Order: sequence, then structure tokens, then C-alpha cells
Amino acid sequence: MTKIKPFLLPVLSAAVYLGVMAFVETVWMPGYLFKSLVKLLLTAGLVGLACAVQKKAPQEVIFLRRMKPAKTLFLVMGIMFAGVFLGFLLLKSQLDLTLIRDRLAAKEGLTKQNCLFVFGYIIVVNSFLEEAFFRGFLGHALPKPWGIGFAAIAFALYHIGILDSWVNPAILVLMTAGLAAVGAVLQLICDHFDSLKASWLVHGCANLAINAIGCYVFFAVS
Repeated sequence: MTKIKPFLLPVLSAAVYLGVMAFVETVWMPGYLFKSLVKLLLTAGLVGLACAVQKKAPQEVIFLRRMKPAKTLFLVMGIMFAGVFLGFLLLKSQLDLTLIRDRLAAKEGLTKQNCLFVFGYIIVVNSFLEEAFFRGFLGHALPKPWGIGFAAIAFALYHIGILDSWVNPAILVLMTAGLAAVGAVLQLICDHFDSLKASWLVHGCANLAINAIGCYVFFAVS
């Protein structure tokens, strides 16, 4: 029984996180402000629980260590930024951009007036919350390579609720697999540079590219 206990906390935490966020995304469907508040409180609560159970400081649980200067990280950030744009160009013909814009406006309450503020929040704060939970906590709560795979799959499943009505099932499967791969890469970056700050920066660059595409959808698509 004692061998099972170390696995319970991350597994149950992931189940709670995915369940609550799925309810928020598909049933409650509040505006982006309330959804972000739920995500913030949920992440803080689960990380706080992990701190209490593991008797560790928050920065230890989420792997928020001092990162050594590394020029190669800038290259990785650039590759991630370019990769998102390349993926968009490859899938653009399969996406209904007008539907995406209208769904974002209806579900998230995004408008041309507030989208730049929301996108800025996504780049900085939202990326940190996801990195803290998926890479910092889940990715280090299980032995390697199980932690990497578990956190990557949870990361991909979380985003299904956001993508499910935008694309056809085949593209959805492809994008989910791609998200899992991105999650695994971010975990490897976090571990390689020995700090959550590294994967946070790379994740922020990916979100910067995504939100640049979002600006295109909001301001250029008729």
C-alpha cells in the first residue's frame, strides 16, 4: 500500500484539475475573467495541498529554481514560436477561422477592445499557471519517464475542451497528439535547464505566436 501512495496525489490532483476545468469549459462556460479566476484558485489549491502533503515549499513543488544563463534557450524559444506558425499554416485550410472568432467572442467574451489585454494575460500569467501545474508539479511528482508522459497526456487532455468544436475529429486527434508532444518537450526543457522558468519562457513564446494568430483572426478575418 505504501508503494501506491506517492502516485495518489498527482493522479487525483490531475483528475480534479481536468474534471473541474472540463465542467467550467463545457457546462458552466463563464466569461474569461471568471474562468481564469477558477484556474488560478484551482492551481493554487492543488499545489498548496501538495506542499502540505510533501512538506515542501511552493517553489520546490513547482520546480521554480534559479535558472542558469543559457544562450541555447533563446534558440529553443525561437523554434517554438516558428513551429506554432508553421503548424497554423499547415492546418489553416482545415480550420474555420470565422467560427473560431465567433466562438471565442461568444464563449470567452473576447472583443476587439479587450482581446489584447486577454492575450497579454495568456502569454504571461496563464502560461505560468499551466507550467506550474503540469511541468512543475505533475512532471516531477512521478519517477521518470512516467512523470513526463503523465504530465504531457494531462496537458493534452486539458486542451481538448478548448478545441473540440473548432476542427473535425481527425484534426482534433492530430492536434491532441501534437499537444502531448509539446507537453513532453516542455518537460524536457524544464528538466534540462533545471528550472520551471525555462519551460515557462518557451511556453510564453508559443502563446505569443498563438495570440498573434488570434489577433489576425479578430482583426483580419471577415
